[in-house]
Amino acid sequence: ARALAPEPQLQERDGGAVAARADAVVNGRRARREGAYKLVVALPLALLSLTGTLLVFGPELERAIDPDRWRVDPGAEPLPFQELRARLDRDLPGVRPWSLTASDDPAVAWRVYLADGAGVATLDPYAGRVLDHFKPYETAYGVVLGLHRWWLVPGKTTRAWARDAVSAVSL
Repeated sequence: ARALAPEPQLQERDGGAVAARADAVVNGRRARREGAYKLVVALPLALLSLTGTLLVFGPELERAIDPDRWRVDPGAEPLPFQELRARLDRDLPGVRPWSLTASDDPAVAWRVYLADGAGVATLDPYAGRVLDHFKPYETAYGVVLGLHRWWLVPGKTTRAWARDAVSAVSL
């Protein structure tokens, strides 16, 4: 009778092998699932990191990519603000300035943000002429900014949730 009974060691080894294979399958699936979750979280973080890095150097990159939009010949003194405003009104009639950003570098144009979504103008503060008038989100810097802030989601209503999603991912 004893010869007919299976050996206990053999049963444990076989059962252990089957259990080990089953564990390997389950663990492999879990690892793939966890890898997918990590990828879902890591890609937006990598995108935020890359675009954030580009934005830090954005003004310098803008000037390097399109120097004609930003370079001016420095004069002795910039024109008075009233004169600059009058020339801006002459060059861009019907457009109201909203904000002016003067550069510390005398060879770089000043940036004028225009009201009511009219865009941005670069202004030579010495000659009082508009060098360029553009929509900021149509430039390379603007695309990177839009990608960083709201993943280029169009429309004002949908941008709000995209901005919140970007904020949640960055936390």
